[in-house]
Amino acid sequence: MLYLTLAIAAFFGGVLVHPVLHGKTKALAMLDAAIVVCVVGLVAFFMLPHTLEESGAIGILGIATGFLLTSGLDRISRVSASSARPWGVAFLVGALLVHALFDGAALALPMHHEGEASMGVIAGVLIHRFPLGMAVHHLLGPTLRMPLIAAFMLSLSTAFGYFYADETFNESAELVIHLLECFVVGMLIQVVISHLPSLKVFTHYKD
Repeated sequence: MLYLTLAIAAFFGGVLVHPVLHGKTKALAMLDAAIVVCVVGLVAFFMLPHTLEESGAIGILGIATGFLLTSGLDRISRVSASSARPWGVAFLVGALLVHALFDGAALALPMHHEGEASMGVIAGVLIHRFPLGMAVHHLLGPTLRMPLIAAFMLSLSTAFGYFYADETFNESAELVIHLLECFVVGMLIQVVISHLPSLKVFTHYKD
């Protein structure tokens, strides 16, 4: 429950902080870049080595699946956000709900799989929840009404994923657990790649 609580709190924190930083473009870019650097370090030096060591060749399939699904959801989010029609918002929220569902399932991993890979996945999920909250406000703002409604729905989806995984996982589900770890690693790799341009702030920045 601790990880689930932290994830939901970080998400709402991102939603509430983004309006404050919205006009402060340099501070927002610096924060985004710092988070990307943290996730890059986790993925490259901790998550990938331990995950592939535990899962073997099948882990590559899980990582690729997570990467491709997140890329698809990201594309749907961008296209939907650019549309002023109600179906655009519906598709956007739907894509985010799927993402939140897998986040929640990943948060249940440590209770069923003791290992460095699962803890790395937890750290990655928790870190990226804050910028995910900021992205929700960016896409659904500028007022807080719609972002907060979406945040509540996404938190319910995260909780559902958490409790469903907690009830479903058992000793016979070791392969599924390893695949979920790899899947989340793939999701985080896609998130990192989509935010790589923010790293330019460390070399130059122009308002």
